Amino acid sequence: MTAGEFREFSKKELFKRLDKMNLGKDKIIYFSEKELKEIEDFAKKVVQEKMKEEVHQKDCGREVERWMNGYLGEKAVEKFLGVSFSDKTVGKSKSYAFPDLESIGYKVGVKTCRFPNFPTINRDIHTPQIFVMISGDGKRATILGLADVNLLKENLDNKDNDDLVYAKSMLERKTAFSMLTKLKQFKSLEDLKDYKK
Repeated sequence: MTAGEFREFSKKELFKRLDKMNLGKDKIIYFSEKELKEIEDFAKKVVQEKMKEEVHQKDCGREVERWMNGYLGEKAVEKFLGVSFSDKTVGKSKSYAFPDLESIGYKVGVKTCRFPNFPTINRDIHTPQIFVMISGDGKRATILGLADVNLLKENLDNKDNDDLVYAKSMLERKTAFSMLTKLKQFKSLEDLKDYKK
């Protein structure tokens, strides 16, 4: 399958699921030009450090875009919940191997993808995740919902998810998360109380 064919296939599969989710406008978060610039500058600093690590050298490339997507997802969740948890320090990956919301007392991570790609998850995942989709132009995000560990593990059982991963070099460590219609919707930290540390 060519890159263009994959893009069309992924878009079609995503639309099937997103249409069923009926997400409201309150789930859409917009980014200012200032926020986008700050996140891009930070992503470039992170990539300089991360490219020294073997695990990142094996991944799919487009590192700045990937790190930007991740930080945009975190920023979207911060804006949606009215909290601040993003860590703006740069260092070795092992020093950051904890859930994104842990600094505010919740054992929950954030997984971000950019339309029309499905989100990817590690095959060895033990923490609930909030899923966020960044628009193709990168100017807005949609909070898709939360997956608990049981749903993440159920997703891992579906071997067809590997077909939804855009960069096949990632398959050793990751697969796609396709169970978007089963995500739990939330509106506040109170809705995440079951995941408090």
